[in-house]
Amino acid sequence: MPSDKETAVTDAPATYALELFCLLGALGRAAVFDPAFTIRAAVRLSGPVDPDVLRQALDDVVGNHDALHSTLTLEPEIRQCVQAPTPVRLTVRDLEDADHGGDRNGRQQADRDQADRYQPGRDQPHRDQTGRDRVASAFVAETVAGRFPPDELPTLWAALGRLAADDWVLVLVTHHLWSDAWSMRVILADLAAAYAARAEGEVPELSEGMAYAAVAEDDRSPRMRERIDERLGYWRERLADMDSPLRPENPYSEIRDGVKAEHTFVLGGPGEASLEAVLACARRNRTTPFVVLLSAFMLWLRAATGSEDIAVPIVTAGRLPEEWETVGLFSNSIVMRADLAAAVTGRDVLRTVHAVCAEAYRHEIPLLRLLEEVPRAAELVVDPDRALPMFQLIQFPDGRGGQAFGPDVQARPIEMPGDSANAQLPDYLWTLELGDRLVGRVYSDPKTFGATTIERQTQEYRRILDQLVRDPDAALAGLGPRRASRDERELESEYTAPRTAAEADLAELWSEQLGVAPVGIHDDFFELGGHSLLAAGLQLEIERRFGVEVPSWVLFLQPTIAGIAEALAEAGVA
Repeated sequence: MPSDKETAVTDAPATYALELFCLLGALGRAAVFDPAFTIRAAVRLSGPVDPDVLRQALDDVVGNHDALHSTLTLEPEIRQCVQAPTPVRLTVRDLEDADHGGDRNGRQQADRDQADRYQPGRDQPHRDQTGRDRVASAFVAETVAGRFPPDELPTLWAALGRLAADDWVLVLVTHHLWSDAWSMRVILADLAAAYAARAEGEVPELSEGMAYAAVAEDDRSPRMRERIDERLGYWRERLADMDSPLRPENPYSEIRDGVKAEHTFVLGGPGEASLEAVLACARRNRTTPFVVLLSAFMLWLRAATGSEDIAVPIVTAGRLPEEWETVGLFSNSIVMRADLAAAVTGRDVLRTVHAVCAEAYRHEIPLLRLLEEVPRAAELVVDPDRALPMFQLIQFPDGRGGQAFGPDVQARPIEMPGDSANAQLPDYLWTLELGDRLVGRVYSDPKTFGATTIERQTQEYRRILDQLVRDPDAALAGLGPRRASRDERELESEYTAPRTAAEADLAELWSEQLGVAPVGIHDDFFELGGHSLLAAGLQLEIERRFGVEVPSWVLFLQPTIAGIAEALAEAGVA
């Protein structure tokens, strides 16, 4: 198998990321050795694909990345053993006669246990595109639902489905112990380069990243130890009194089993800010889409808990520049902690979160070392009475256009199906996937939050994100969770409709801020669910809309629309 890298069996220490995963597995925090703990990708290939050439290219990729032909030993210490590369298992299936809606459960595993069995046949009548898409989606879902043991080499599996002579679907799966989402992008890029070269009868020139075993050695180098020690002081001070005010719906203390429920949602639906609006908001505020999405997430946590001190562990690539072309497990996590007490508008939050992110990234260290040195952070990870949500953004190439995969072959990414993850690492992980649309997935332990609660949480997050993107200068008071209707409040006052334009405008504003409709002019602000935090934001919004300053004591002494309208009238507002 062509490779410029060492193919003999070698032994190396584990990387920090591997050690962390093994530790969390031993603590029962994740099923890291589960054959379903995988990284998946699928592409639609348009053109004349040659399965034999693809098989050669897959073997080239494995030979170029030692993590894909390595095993792990746990005793007496955690170490990785690089084995000689072996051929990739490529399953090829003719899908032209596949039933568009039929049940094919179990066929993929049977295919994997057999020798490759693709037999070209005569072309079938052209299937309509919708039918092909359905078959392709079913093929992807069936493939990724299989079992992929981390000690079965190589830890790269491939399945190729033929929809027509010029229409194919390719699914790649790696075990998460030996790869991450970044690694899958490296694999796909190398595979395209290798296929193009092999199709022309040439030896491919692939990526030249560090060997994963060399990364493990570098993790323990004096240079890296010094780098980590310099940054530890920042985290000790930053996280010493960290807390997570969000409580599980069902606290429990038994060992987690790693099984997760998945809730999938698509942002930018009817009536919501579009993906383009999110990207435009990031540009206007000179920040990134990640900061916009994380800001909305922190605002949701603020509304859900009433706390201004928000800490969110986020998943990072965990890579140095020299490791960008390396396949292996690098995933890391750092904590974004923001004090939102001084923030008045959404734009204030964007600025605060942007600064927090920039500072945290400058001080990034391996999570394993952080947990060793900051006891409070380690306590929160295992505290059954805390729900510490993790957050990540995964960016994919825009799937609306194709990328060259070989001579006359174009590749287009396929979105992974929902409800297919049963061994995700954290107990409570929010993942946003940014491609040609914005898809959210919440992975949670069913013992922590039920399906109804997760649905409500995602709805509130979507609403807050929409409001933040549409009007970042609006007061934060309107970004709280929606409350009960007026009839459910059991108010002492009877409903009285607005009598003037000012009262009508105030009623609309109160309804927006409190999530109650309709609002009468004699309804009490605090009986409607208002509190001091909302009152401060409401005062700012009144000043912004009406152009006059209303003293803060007015709302507390006259907490009704009629009372505020009277104060506005005294200031000259009709």
